[in-house]
This record gives sequence, C-alpha cells and structure tokens, in this order.
Amino acid sequence: GDIPLKLSATKDINDVRIRRSPKEAVYEQVVKDLKTAENAGLPWADQSGHVSLGAVKSLLAKVYITMAGYPLQKGKPYYQLAYDKAMEVIGSHQFSLFEQYGDLRNPAVQNTREHIFMLQRHPTVAVSNIHWAYLPYPARPISIQPAYGGAMVPAKAFYDSYADDDARKQEQAFFYTKYARYGNPAETVFFPEPYIFKFWDEEAEKTGRSGANFPLIRYADVLLLCAEAKSMIDGGATSDAAAIDAYYLVHHRAFPAAAKPAALTTDDILKERYWELCFEFQTWYDMLRTRKAFDVAHGRMTSLVGYKAPNHLRSFEETDFQFPLPLAEVQKNPDLAL
Repeated sequence: GDIPLKLSATKDINDVRIRRSPKEAVYEQVVKDLKTAENAGLPWADQSGHVSLGAVKSLLAKVYITMAGYPLQKGKPYYQLAYDKAMEVIGSHQFSLFEQYGDLRNPAVQNTREHIFMLQRHPTVAVSNIHWAYLPYPARPISIQPAYGGAMVPAKAFYDSYADDDARKQEQAFFYTKYARYGNPAETVFFPEPYIFKFWDEEAEKTGRSGANFPLIRYADVLLLCAEAKSMIDGGATSDAAAIDAYYLVHHRAFPAAAKPAALTTDDILKERYWELCFEFQTWYDMLRTRKAFDVAHGRMTSLVGYKAPNHLRSFEETDFQFPLPLAEVQKNPDLAL
C-alpha cells in the first residue's frame, strides 16, 4: 500500500513525521532509480556477484510487469514495457539456462549463465542457513549438523501437481525422498515425504558451514516473464514466436521430448512459473500482482480471492494482501495513520 517515500537522510530526530505517499509514486521512483542504474556503465554480467546491467534490466522488467497488474493495474502499456525489457536481456545473449538442474546449486558456476543476480554468502563471514532450514526430519542424520529443520516442505498437493515425467520432480532435482546417511554412505535414509533438494549444499553437509549463494533473479524467471507479458498484451493467449521460444526453453528442459507449442495461454505460463520458481520467494509476489493462484488439486489457475490453499484454514481475502502498519512505527510517526 501507500508508504512514506523518503529520498533524503534524516538529520534531525524531530524530522520523522512523514505522511505516506501514493503507491504509484513509490513505483515511479523505483523505475527512475533503475533507469539511472541502466546508464551507469555496468557490464552485462558480473561473475563477482556485483550488480550488473543484466540484473538491472531484469529487475526493471519485473517492476514493469508488477505495475501492469495489481495494485496499479496499468495494463497493456506496462506489459509492453516488461516484454521489451525482458527481450533486451534475452537479446543480449549474455545469459543461458543450465543444462542440468544440479548446476543451480553448483558453487563453481554461481553468478554465471542462469544466475543473473544472487544473494552472496560466505562460509565464515556471511553464512547461509538455507541448507539447515530445508533439512528433513529423518531418524538418522544426513548432514554433519542435523538441524532437523523441516521448515520448508512442499505440500503434497503441490508436489503431486508436477507431471510424473517432469525432470524437476525426479530424485535430487528439485526434491528428494531419500539420501545417504551421514557417516555411513552405504546406508540410505528414506523420508516420510518429499523434501526440498533445490538448495542442497554438499560442502555444508561435510563442514557444517554453508557459503552457498541464493538466487534472486534467474534467467528462467526472465524468460517466463517475457512470455507472460506478451500473452497479456495479446489478450490472454499468444502465438508470438519470441514469447513461445522463451517459454519453451524453460519447459523443454523439464520435458526434453515435448514439442514446441503453437500458442500459449497466460495460465499455461503462470503454472510454469509455479513449478520452475518454487521456494525461491517469487510465487507470493506473482500471486499479488496477478490476483491468481494455482489450484493444484484441479491443475488450474483460479482467482486468489476466495481460494483456499492446501493446509490453509480459510480462503484468501482482500485484507490478506497488505501487511498492517507496525505499531512501533505508528507510535514514532503518528502521521502514518493519516
């Protein structure tokens, strides 16, 4: 919603009563900043993990497609901006998908190819907790520090929504159901349900410290965004060759035998985003901007309002789409409540 848009440093403790700006003004400032960054002389890619031109343009495409949808609903002109910006990234030929899903977690290729921008971690000075947060609850350990986190697991209905021959569903691609016991690799530990393997860190398994980077913008995201934007420009379905090629690169990796479709619907593309980008903290924002949810039980996209997700106690309501104002902030700045 509307938030304070503050563009200068606070130098006086009495200068904290700032009213909220319209949300559109906030988005426009983000666009302005990204356009400035586009002209900052950055390289297209940066293997050191610093911000690159590819990251800036990809993020700008994501901002445009968000502005096209909710909450601003700027529609086709902004879908066109998102499509054009995504095509700049694609047309640069600086990025490509990994052939194997295992390379998504390979430290030797971090910050390259598919990884347009990553959150940089280090095993001693910026440790990642993802490895342990996703560990299952086996009776016997599969990592040197068995945190038995289990904090993030796929709902069975979502896991079952993948086709059986989807390469992302195969053992140790995005998920896993068994693993060698730590300290005794000849013994296999079987899990009671599938768990997330997408971010498994082999070094952390042995050392107890993880320096694995986390993906913030992947090329697969940009490809699917390109296809989605064009489908919305064309009224909910498209036969545009560039859009279909972008979608097909992602889909073909999951289904090597699949033929290239002649046309795509927006819902086809949105479902592909669910399957491809799961657990990368992208999906909720897709749901907010499209106001659509993937009804996994029936294999279809549906209105987010009124949809009761698996494991949820009630259906989504409009009031679920914004956080409340934090009381501590309102106490410091009563103008927030105006």
